[in-house]
Amino acid sequence: MVLFINNFDQDGRPDNVSFLIKRIKVHTLDALKDPVYRFPANYGVEKFLELFSEEDYDAFCLAYMFTYRDFEGGTLGLAWTGDLKNAGGVCEKNGSPAQIPSGSLRDKCRYSLISFLCWHYRGSLKSLNTGIVTLLNYGKYVPPIVSHVTLAHEIGHNFGSPHDPEDDIVCTPGGDNGNYIMFARATSGDKRNNNKFSPCSVRSINAVLNTKARSLKGCFTEIQDSICGNGVVEKNEQCDCGWEEDCEESCCFPMRTNPPRDEPPCMLRPNVICSPSQGPCCSHDCSLKIGEECRGDNGCRSPSYCDGKGPQCPPSTNKPNKTVCNEEFVCYMGECTGSICVAYGLESCQCRRGPNDPATKACELCCKLPGDDYSCKSSFEWNSSPYDVPDLYAKPGTPCDNYNGYCDVFQKCREVDPSGPLATLRKLFLSNESMASVKRWILTHWWVAVILGLCLVICMSIIVRLFGKPSESLKPLSDSGQTNKSIGILRPCSNQPLVKARTQALTANSNIALAHTSSHRKSTSNFVRTSVSSFSNKHRSLLMTGNGWV
Repeated sequence: MVLFINNFDQDGRPDNVSFLIKRIKVHTLDALKDPVYRFPANYGVEKFLELFSEEDYDAFCLAYMFTYRDFEGGTLGLAWTGDLKNAGGVCEKNGSPAQIPSGSLRDKCRYSLISFLCWHYRGSLKSLNTGIVTLLNYGKYVPPIVSHVTLAHEIGHNFGSPHDPEDDIVCTPGGDNGNYIMFARATSGDKRNNNKFSPCSVRSINAVLNTKARSLKGCFTEIQDSICGNGVVEKNEQCDCGWEEDCEESCCFPMRTNPPRDEPPCMLRPNVICSPSQGPCCSHDCSLKIGEECRGDNGCRSPSYCDGKGPQCPPSTNKPNKTVCNEEFVCYMGECTGSICVAYGLESCQCRRGPNDPATKACELCCKLPGDDYSCKSSFEWNSSPYDVPDLYAKPGTPCDNYNGYCDVFQKCREVDPSGPLATLRKLFLSNESMASVKRWILTHWWVAVILGLCLVICMSIIVRLFGKPSESLKPLSDSGQTNKSIGILRPCSNQPLVKARTQALTANSNIALAHTSSHRKSTSNFVRTSVSSFSNKHRSLLMTGNGWV
């Protein structure tokens, strides 16, 4: 669950901004046989978002893809950033450079993770109200608590929030309470501030929502009780198997553009008992299952079996909190998410690597005495009773170095660069260290540099003599009667960096399109709860409309 303040205008009353799923699309393995399928190969995170953005999502406020791909550098999410003047973010419409006014997309387009060239669009239509979230990080499944924060982080970018400034102690406080949703680097998802927007984010989001979402041209609408066709059984619906082209069952009438009168959408067909859309205990022949396992044992809860009383899976029995699971975790509320330190009366912490420590030091599993930051030690050092903690390394994808990076499969802490891949290249080729190294090499091998320079001059001279030809003097255009020609120049985009959100993953490729709804009535709660459930090993496209976070 993600819990965040829903009072962006800071007037002391909740704004009642939330989401509803409007549509879900699942990309199964059969999609690979489709010649128009956009994601058949491995792509970098920027290319993956670009391909996803080629679909038209004008009918939705936001569209999201959930996938199970391991992107470079521990990237868990990516989204287009909302802005007051530039294209991108919530409610942005599909368009091409020719259709978008000069000065918006053409001159100032930008991602939320790295500065890109504006002509990254390559002339094709793009929907910039999109984002992606992956559930795989350094080869390991991302815990739901981290995936929830990742989704909130990316939607924060869509709403217009940049990363929280790291030099602002109010918006990046760190410490025991952790950082806020828009922190640029790693997150564990279990700190008090991890599921809240910072004051900096709230200010940025309010301005963008007022201009792009709440205005007459915005996409926010009044709250609806239900949306037939989104695959979620809601109020006044008996079932919901999606739209006609997506429905894979014969128990429920699907949503159609012009449904027949005798086939009301999201209602059970005559003479059927249930629909698989109602729960896992309904079979595809529209009958209730009995005795079949509908929820497995995850190490922290018992399995559950269909009882024949209804289509929903009966609740499981949770194992006691602090039960050890998966070797280095303990159970908490039926999920294997707690640190094993808790089982020994300790608290989890992150070790800092000293100058004489091995490279793996920061990725050793570390514990501390409750409330004592100075007692943080590696599990290899907690060897006396009652603190005989097993010698363990942190799992790949675990935050390290005070949340500045993630542990990789070699137990090394990989720093997260919030500026993205282009910044990494700049560091590699243009940093002071790199330039000094080049200078030293030239001074040592000066004769090689001289020979290369002479060869370059000779080659250029030969090319000019062979292929060059004299050109006539150009007359003034005003005298020749010709008109000026405009010359298109590739310009770098706005230097707003593209944002890499880090959380951990779902088990599927899912496209989620969200349409926001904003009631003009103020609700009685200051928070909106968000939850993202795991999908099966499939690709999913989810289209949503705005009354509740996914």
